[in-house]
Amino acid sequence: MTHTAHIQEHQTASLLAKAAIVLMPIAIMFSRSLAELAVVLVGVLFLVRSYRTKEWAWVKEPWFIAALVFTAYLTLISAPMAVHPEIALPHSLFFIRWPLFAAALAYWVFASPELRRWFELTIAAIVVFIIADSLLQYFTGTDIFGKPKIQDWRLTGPFDRQVPGTYTLRIIFIALAVLYFSRYLKSGLAKSIALLIAFSASATFMFLTGERVAFMSFLLGSGIVIVALIMTQNRGRLWILFGGALLAIAIAGALATQPKMVERTIGSTAGTIGNFWESAYGRLFDNALTLWRDAPWTGIGIKNYRPICKEVVQNPNIEGWFCSHPHNTYVEILAEGGLIGLLLFSTMLALILWHFLKAIPRQAMTAGFAIALFLATFWPIMSTMSITSGWIAAIIWMGMGWAINVTRGEG
Repeated sequence: MTHTAHIQEHQTASLLAKAAIVLMPIAIMFSRSLAELAVVLVGVLFLVRSYRTKEWAWVKEPWFIAALVFTAYLTLISAPMAVHPEIALPHSLFFIRWPLFAAALAYWVFASPELRRWFELTIAAIVVFIIADSLLQYFTGTDIFGKPKIQDWRLTGPFDRQVPGTYTLRIIFIALAVLYFSRYLKSGLAKSIALLIAFSASATFMFLTGERVAFMSFLLGSGIVIVALIMTQNRGRLWILFGGALLAIAIAGALATQPKMVERTIGSTAGTIGNFWESAYGRLFDNALTLWRDAPWTGIGIKNYRPICKEVVQNPNIEGWFCSHPHNTYVEILAEGGLIGLLLFSTMLALILWHFLKAIPRQAMTAGFAIALFLATFWPIMSTMSITSGWIAAIIWMGMGWAINVTRGEG
């Protein structure tokens, strides 16, 4: 093969890699089947690549070892003792595909700074599109595709369900990191101002979606990043605080013009917290804990919650939502994996968080974005979608792969 042919082959491979990186987050965000396909394909290719190159150092990462132990426990101990082992076994065995996907991104795909940059720009574009489409729907009644609001106070954006805030939350801190580290923002003050404005616009979007958990979780993550911002800015800290205060006042004034949304997002949240065990979420948690008590150590089995709940709950009017999953990551793992499963799962998460915390001394802002992304999903006191399956898991572990990579101090 000639030198020119080698160059052309390399250029073609590079172009295909970039196209794949651009299409991967789009597919994961908007298609359940393509999300599963992307996760499995990336994981398998990573394993093949590791076998051929004999590069297995990533397997020794503490968080991944914990993921292997958790998967082994679910497969060898929890699943055989499940109420429906035929359901629990395959889901337990293939849980590892999610951490493997994150590892593939962190230690292989994003090892190329150029490919990671393409990914980050794609994520930023997706976030801008979802926010713009959702706001269009809020102010005009329909989004760009003609989808109407399902209710006056809940948006769908480009999705088929009322989840634009939920999905955007899992990637928005990647987009905000792209903004902050943009080569077009030269000074620390310019970066800080741009970030504060972006926080304000994003918080407004989260508020207008009517998704209470997404709004509160975004505020939590924003607080983490702002603390990191103050830590890293030796000059201009007072200006940052002053600008943040002005933006907060402006947002509060704008929200005052939306009394229905204030009641939905803030008033109803306060009411739920004040009467939690009488609320729908309280009853749901109580139901999950009731099922957990039947098998406190090993749980009822992964993905067993729904069939068992439907056997216990006879009211067809609440089965669809009430019996889907416990709506909290830790309660879900407790009910389906037992106390042992919760301990192992929490250990895995703690090791991932420790990976981010170790990066603070050398790269505080990057660590801040990574920790914010982590807490947006794994903060214990929040209602969540199911972590054990579905395309939300693909989005979550895609974000974790990015966060693990950028806090490695490489690339």
